[in-house]
Amino acid sequence: KVRCAAWMDCSDGIISKVFNTALRDHLKATDRKIAYVIELCVCCLLEKGLYEEGLLRVGCASSKLRRMISAINANYVSPPLADKYSDPHVVAGVLKKYLRSLPDPLLTFEFYPQFVAAAQKPNDAQRKAAILDIVNQLPRENYDNLRYLTRFLAYLAEKNQENKMSPQNIAIVMSPNLLWSPNENENYMDQVNSTATVNTIVEALVADWSFFFDGEVNFYVSMTRDALFPDNGGFPFDKEQHVRSVPEQRAGAGAGGGGGGPVSDMMSRSMFVTPTVTATAFGSSTMTGGSSQDELRFGRGDGGKGGGGNGNGGGGLGRGGGG
Repeated sequence: KVRCAAWMDCSDGIISKVFNTALRDHLKATDRKIAYVIELCVCCLLEKGLYEEGLLRVGCASSKLRRMISAINANYVSPPLADKYSDPHVVAGVLKKYLRSLPDPLLTFEFYPQFVAAAQKPNDAQRKAAILDIVNQLPRENYDNLRYLTRFLAYLAEKNQENKMSPQNIAIVMSPNLLWSPNENENYMDQVNSTATVNTIVEALVADWSFFFDGEVNFYVSMTRDALFPDNGGFPFDKEQHVRSVPEQRAGAGAGGGGGGPVSDMMSRSMFVTPTVTATAFGSSTMTGGSSQDELRFGRGDGGKGGGGNGNGGGGLGRGGGG
């Protein structure tokens, strides 16, 4: 164990190593909702990697990957993020390694059989309804981190014309890190079937994120963007600019007012101060202005995702507001 950095707000000032540690234990030790590595990597990739071709698929030097993992475990990686840790492919590799290092995967061994059954449903509507039912049964810490992570993956997929990472491509590279069979002695064909099953689940979560989860996500939960990237300045979230393509951003930047800057400058203006959703006891919500320091404000409640096949209506118990 090493002493915890002040900004991490650990309950007892001490943090155990991060990798190969149960999610619940890590969150309890650090008094967090979102795992440190997940938040750090996602925030970095939103800033530095959203338009990077092959993000999550393209590998990196194993020596750089080991160095960053060792530094995180030794509590040497904290805002502001050093340049040597900002290579998006290294950060993406660290994110995948962290997820795979969890003793119990994010989607949990407990629900592995149910996910397999859901993936085998005969049509898309039945599959999505079955997946939604399982997701709503996940332990709270798994649900919160899955919601956070898959929102980032959905953003990444929105940029697939630039980064070439469609929901299907994202599922292929991420599913082995989110769920795997608890049976270590599976034969080859069982492993192939297991991989295809999990791909189906992850692709659905990424492609139809808003079906499975309510509200929006504030990515900067325990740290601020200005602290993580002090040289980039702070700009409010601009959804319209965020969803524009790189060529459109270049054109917009060059139109009047002193000409355009590089794409990275434009991206920095869209970094992720999202509105906060405060939900009522009956699942309706009101929007308030967010800030980069806002925490996730979502909990379990009645009437969040309903039945009827579309997941958005009333009735049924689901994830709603509160919390």
